[in-house]
Amino acid sequence: MKKQLRQQLIIQAIQTGTIQSQADLVQYLAQQGYQVTQATISRDINELNLIKVATNHGLVYRVAEQKQPATDDQTLRDLFENAHVQLAQQDNLISLQTAPGSGPMVAAALKQLHWSEVFMVMDNDDGVLLILKSEPAAINRIWERLTQLI
Repeated sequence: MKKQLRQQLIIQAIQTGTIQSQADLVQYLAQQGYQVTQATISRDINELNLIKVATNHGLVYRVAEQKQPATDDQTLRDLFENAHVQLAQQDNLISLQTAPGSGPMVAAALKQLHWSEVFMVMDNDDGVLLILKSEPAAINRIWERLTQLI
């Protein structure tokens, strides 16, 4: 199955249904006559910039809107609220736990801020790890900024 067709079918599935998991996508594609692996679906989800959002049916996949970078406070607040961000800190590490599927989007928004205090932003499906420079003042500034956005 060609990648472009598969990704078009994935978009069609999430626009017409309530796809809650990668297994749902594998099953949907199988019903369309295409056998794919969960690993392939996982790569497609990343490439298509799919996120999970809360609905009356639970968390479902949606296509992330391609807007301007999330650099203003209200946009970040909205993103954090939709992603159900929860903060935790240890030394120069800040963990942002998110709803499943929202980690990459939150990480992308944080990277676009280019905060000088941030050494690295790492993400996975349901979280982001900020590694800050080890200066106590820098750590406090970022913690305060983030807690004001939650």
